[in-house]
Amino acid sequence: DTDMWVDDCGLLVESPVLNIRASIITGQRIFGNAVITGRNNDPEGDSIWDNSLYWPSNATNAAGIYTLVGVEVGPTLICFSDYSYQYADECYDNVPLFTQANIITVTAGATMTINAELAQRGGISGRVTDAAGTPLRFYKVLLYIDLEDNGRWIAAAIRWTYTNEAGVYSFNHLNPDAYRIQFVDQGQVNASEFYRDALTIEEATDVVVLPGKITPNIDAQ
Repeated sequence: DTDMWVDDCGLLVESPVLNIRASIITGQRIFGNAVITGRNNDPEGDSIWDNSLYWPSNATNAAGIYTLVGVEVGPTLICFSDYSYQYADECYDNVPLFTQANIITVTAGATMTINAELAQRGGISGRVTDAAGTPLRFYKVLLYIDLEDNGRWIAAAIRWTYTNEAGVYSFNHLNPDAYRIQFVDQGQVNASEFYRDALTIEEATDVVVLPGKITPNIDAQ
């Protein structure tokens, strides 16, 4: 379950500093152990760091370096998570899901180097109004994503939000990707619709989030 994996990575944190944690998922195992080292950078090449630690994961230091010691020998996956929500989660090698990750074969006594470069997260914003342009407040706005790129749109990790008094809504801390959005009237006065003026999610228009950018004007009327 992808949501459970995201939760297992521990995405909630109180510290304001960047927190990039490398985690392992081990499949079939044989006896032995190894060391995995690597470096986390943002796209500009700056180190991403954290000073906390727990097993079976480890956080990068001030130089963006992490070390996983005593990794069990066998097929292993490595994923990276940012506790500050500024950078998109990814698994090795540059994929969003552990189900898509490259399998690393760990051998006894070996030291492997696995690096990652994380993209900044982005967001979506828009406004919901009626036909006369009057803002519609407390409209429910739902977010969907096709995680496996197979046409199966499911609720995203940040599943919904509501419009404010001005009819404005926003989603923040989104991984760069394509999303689809549904607008639902809690009072059931107006018909639900998907962006853009679509009755079904299959007919909806993709809303693309770029690294470090807010995609604006995703409106409904």
